[in-house]
Amino acid sequence: MAHSSLHFAIGMTVGSVVTVPRLLAAWRHRAPLAPHFKHWLLASYAAGTFAIIPGLLRRLGADNAFCDGWWMNVFLFYPAINSVKDGGMTMGPLLMGGILGLQYLSLIAVLAWRLRQNQRQHVID
Repeated sequence: MAHSSLHFAIGMTVGSVVTVPRLLAAWRHRAPLAPHFKHWLLASYAAGTFAIIPGLLRRLGADNAFCDGWWMNVFLFYPAINSVKDGGMTMGPLLMGGILGLQYLSLIAVLAWRLRQNQRQHVID
């Protein structure tokens, strides 16, 4: 069985992939970015939480046969990933750390870019 952090990281990736295009479009059009960052981060963590629901059900006492049934693939292919990747104790935290690092660096890059824009605006004024 794959580790929950691997499933969470896969969910975070799916949530990020779905919402990051709107963030990039807002950045290109110089629109306010805070709402888009909020949606990006919340969708990422919500999809990560959604991806580990079968594991949470298992912890709450649900039968393994139920949690590994084909119908649980709706939770971002939870049983399919478990059948392919045994363990995930190292890969899951590395992927999750990478995604969190990417989100943090993106936020810092946007803040620095906006700060430079504001400084240029003050020089022009």
